Amino acid sequence: MAAAADNAFELLLEAEQKFLAQHHRNGDGQQHQEWTGVLFRVGDAEVLAPMTMLQEIVPGPTWVHVPGVRSWLLGLANIHGSLVPVVDLEGFLFGVNLSGSKATQRLLVVNDGGNRVGVLVPEVLGMKHFWTSDEVNERPRLDERLAPFISAALRRYGEHYPVFDMRKLFNDPRFQQVAA
Repeated sequence: MAAAADNAFELLLEAEQKFLAQHHRNGDGQQHQEWTGVLFRVGDAEVLAPMTMLQEIVPGPTWVHVPGVRSWLLGLANIHGSLVPVVDLEGFLFGVNLSGSKATQRLLVVNDGGNRVGVLVPEVLGMKHFWTSDEVNERPRLDERLAPFISAALRRYGEHYPVFDMRKLFNDPRFQQVAA
């Protein structure tokens, strides 16, 4: 019986949080804008990717190797009938093979201007919700190789995360040079 009561209480809390997320106002009565991101691990860091950049998240797919490319371009995967290049984010950033087990790996399918790219990460840790007003100038400490791809940082309720900008990754000249 206690489990059902706990479940009902959790459902009410979740409904309240959704309501507040949609109706949160600051002291001036102006609406705050919610920011949602996917928290994932890369190396030793936990970073956020904006949901607005992600088309979908899928378990690590099977891919076909493409000869003559850099090792971090793992190959091409068939995602819902479309061929998508699969990039090992840790391989690109750190020059090492993807960490984590195949069971935890996830492909972040990014749609940038009609071009779809699959960014393989070791682990997705869930979704995080912030207000745009939670953006702070102070960046969490992280590996210097990640720094060029961080566009912002968010802090709320003791959580402090950098925001990984996929467009910065795609525009990096090293990322655009896939031939080995």
